[in-house]
Amino acid sequence: MGSWKRSSRAGRYAAQHYRRLRRRWRRRVLGPLLLIVSPFLVAAIALSAFLDGWLRWNGGVVLGAGLALFVIAWRTPPQHIESWNSGAEGERSTERVLRPLVRCGWHVLHDLDWPGAGNVDHMVVGPGESSCSTARRGAAW
Repeated sequence: MGSWKRSSRAGRYAAQHYRRLRRRWRRRVLGPLLLIVSPFLVAAIALSAFLDGWLRWNGGVVLGAGLALFVIAWRTPPQHIESWNSGAEGERSTERVLRPLVRCGWHVLHDLDWPGAGNVDHMVVGPGESSCSTARRGAAW
């Protein structure tokens, strides 16, 4: 049987996993994203630098749109990655809800890692009973 490892605050494991997945996703998507956006940026700079009138203005619009596309794509990871961030937020929210139990004599532990068996989001131990919980934000179950 493994031993429990306690984290300092709820949602820490999920937040770390989210950052790791997002970092990997950004590294993987950077090259293709630059290949898609670069022609727009080059065309926009050429229009703005060498032409006058409304074509220069159009170059600015294309430049702005290309940069906006890059920023939106860069800052919006897929849903399967974003769900880890939502999970961390849900665990922190549950931590705040459970906090008053400590004043009533209960022991509340958060983000317990059990090597080889997974993660328990919250464990509440009180007079005569104990409970384990996994927080799900917006889940239908």
